[in-house]
Amino acid sequence: MGSPPRDKRRDKSSEYHKKTKMPLANDMHVDTIARIIPVISKRTARGFYRMNWFTKAASISTAILGFFCVTPGRLSAEIFEYTSGHADIGLALEAPGQLFLHYHFGVGSAILNGVPATAEQEELLPSQAFVRVSDATIETFPVPVDFLGTNAGEPVWILPPTNTLNVPFLGMASEELDPMQFTSAGFRLTGMSGPEGGNFALWQNGMFGPNVFMRSNDGINPDIDFLPSVVGGHDHYSFGFTKPGIYDIDLLGFATSSGGTLTDSGTFRFVVGSATAIPEPNSIALLIACGFGVVARRRAR
Repeated sequence: MGSPPRDKRRDKSSEYHKKTKMPLANDMHVDTIARIIPVISKRTARGFYRMNWFTKAASISTAILGFFCVTPGRLSAEIFEYTSGHADIGLALEAPGQLFLHYHFGVGSAILNGVPATAEQEELLPSQAFVRVSDATIETFPVPVDFLGTNAGEPVWILPPTNTLNVPFLGMASEELDPMQFTSAGFRLTGMSGPEGGNFALWQNGMFGPNVFMRSNDGINPDIDFLPSVVGGHDHYSFGFTKPGIYDIDLLGFATSSGGTLTDSGTFRFVVGSATAIPEPNSIALLIACGFGVVARRRAR
């Protein structure tokens, strides 16, 4: 009996892979890839196996970046503009031993990118949103204000401590912390960048005048520029800015228990007046990474 006829297509495939030095996609390799990545078909796995290493790397990086860039509920390249309604800069226990400093937006109340916040946007990282302090918040004082560094009659952009139409109603909160677990909490100002000549202050009006918790015009000292927060509660304050432009406010949040002190830090951006918002550096990096993933995917085609 003679030898069975050989598959000419198999011969051509073998010759091609010998010439190009690319491995042959046999069923064992295809099955392995399909098991590792169960959402793809064997046809896709066979195509992946035949790719060169640069194309494989580009495909994998694109898939990973695509997961982070477009998967709902995970890290997103979208930056949200907070323009009105209730929100807090808050502290929460993300996991045992892990403090979480974040934005806590009122679902259906806070306005993000022109629409009410959804449940998916309730808690965002500092880099995922910025606060718009519009010209509607401008106030003037008939006398110089020392803690702001302003002269009489100079404008100040102020987020008020009361709920005002079309203005962010931003509080400071530790209401997500358990008073049975933590004895104290608060926020420290550790840094600030802003427009030339621009100052920032956080205060609350009292019976005998303003109680100033944070101010930048006399230098920043985290031990002095400090806001205590009642564990399990929240409150509202005046956020003041003396020039239009972009302010990046660096905060250190802390919560103390019998076992020690937990901390987390973040930079909160306030865009004052009609200034155009610029994404924070880590957001820019994510946008570039997502863009690179798209370029890599196009090059791999």
